[in-house]
Amino acid sequence: MPSYDQNNIFAKILRGELPCHKVYEDDKALALLDIMPRAPGHTLVLPKVPARNLLDVDPADLAHVMQVAQKIAKASMKVFVADGITIQQFNESAGGQVVFHLHVHVIPRHESVAMKPPASVKAEPSELSDQALKLAAALKGRRGKDAGFSPPAYASPAVAECGVAAAPCGAAARMICCAATITITTAINTAMPARPWAIDDRNLALNPLVLHTRSCVACDTRFAP
Repeated sequence: MPSYDQNNIFAKILRGELPCHKVYEDDKALALLDIMPRAPGHTLVLPKVPARNLLDVDPADLAHVMQVAQKIAKASMKVFVADGITIQQFNESAGGQVVFHLHVHVIPRHESVAMKPPASVKAEPSELSDQALKLAAALKGRRGKDAGFSPPAYASPAVAECGVAAAPCGAAARMICCAATITITTAINTAMPARPWAIDDRNLALNPLVLHTRSCVACDTRFAP
């Protein structure tokens, strides 16, 4: 097996030579957002030791990476209102590896929403920064304004940029409290045209004065009430 390349992009990020959208860091691992995500929240978890891949990493370092990956997965389920998580890890060129520093992909998934092809679309830096802030806050157990949420910038189209209809097709959606106190998972309620988004009244009762808005689960485009 070839030796470890100290000039690979992740080695440069770990040395502080290149920027990244950091989600989590401790003395043994770093988690950052993929700049060409296959789905919103696509995160990479890598060890700080110079390990080429699964084949040469120390078992203890590998175990720690997977522990961090599990933390990221649990936080992603909440932040992105995901239905599931895809974990990917590639080793050597024949195995699909492109960057030769061990890394684990943690990808939030939604029912009936396919992942984008690998390295196909570069995400907007502002979008990645927002997602990284939310994930980092969730990992620290914070919510609301302390989690970095801000009143949303409204979009007027009835269909999100990703092509997932926001209303009234019945697609799952997220209700965000602009007062940044809670996040409520919601769904279309076609029986109430004047109030098309069903709200969990138990959660709403926690703060009845908050302003709510709709947000696409797939691309996070937000819509005026």
